[in-house]
Amino acid sequence: MNNKPKSKLLEVSNLSVDFISSKGSISAVDNVSFTIGRGEIAAIVGESGCGKSVTCLSLAALVDDTVSKTKGGIYLYDEKNNIKRNILSASKKELRFLRGGKIAYVFQDPSSSLNPVFKIRDQICEAILEHNPDIDDPEAKAEELLAQVGLSDPGYRLNSYPCQLSGGMQQRVMIAMALAGNPELLVADEPTTALDVTVQSQILNLLKELNLKTTMSILLVTHNLGIIAQLANKVMVMYAGHIVESAPTSMIFENSRHPYTKALLSSVPVLGRGKTKLQTIKGSVHSFDKEYKGCRFAHRCYLREQLGEKAQKCFSSVPDEFFVDESHYSRCHYCN
Repeated sequence: MNNKPKSKLLEVSNLSVDFISSKGSISAVDNVSFTIGRGEIAAIVGESGCGKSVTCLSLAALVDDTVSKTKGGIYLYDEKNNIKRNILSASKKELRFLRGGKIAYVFQDPSSSLNPVFKIRDQICEAILEHNPDIDDPEAKAEELLAQVGLSDPGYRLNSYPCQLSGGMQQRVMIAMALAGNPELLVADEPTTALDVTVQSQILNLLKELNLKTTMSILLVTHNLGIIAQLANKVMVMYAGHIVESAPTSMIFENSRHPYTKALLSSVPVLGRGKTKLQTIKGSVHSFDKEYKGCRFAHRCYLREQLGEKAQKCFSSVPDEFFVDESHYSRCHYCN
């Protein structure tokens, strides 16, 4: 993995996304902030429903604004580290250029992302022409992209329909389409979920190879800690709309500070450990239609239980960021 991001590419500042429902406003993402460097592979990890995908969709203003309210700032930087634009205030014309041209997406189920009635050629060429309408031979470029993502006999695959390709092949096609606009950031939202273990490894190796060969940054969204250990430079742990811990990958695995991060790590089965009871996290998943004054993990937290009456602050105030060092912080009143 590339451990030396050259400069800042993207900064998310106090991002909040509220959805409007019959029960009122529901906070899906709450004051999330992070940065991604050029050439960096960052990861957001957390259980289903914690706000990972909403955060990532917000990066290109893809959250439906008719049923939601988005606040904060999402800033793209140029190579000299100067802010180029705030994506959340971009015009429709700018967003059309940004989507695919600056920030591209690969989603978890390629079979539902590809159109079943069009050949692969048509779908990749459409993406190419969207960002480079003056290209002389879009089909040759499409074949080049398929070769770049490791599909054998790319000329033949161009004439295939999605149903004629395996899940791994379909995901490679999706990655090729994402690369059509030469993006600076690739957002991979659970890109290996629907694939078997062998194909998962191939897709992860492909993403790593693309990162090493280019300056393209990758934001990986997953609940699989094994994938993070294999691929990411930096990890952001998300729970109930908050980033509760952020650190370099090695620090997350060796010196995590937040109780939720520790609980996630302890719940991963380890080969060779023998017959031991699989650890679980007590309590039920956070309910977004309830209002919480304090830490959203407090009602499930083993550390709060151990502290007993001393930990009333957990229910009364949201914890600030506690910096272990300049690249590692945890949002817990008692993580130190």
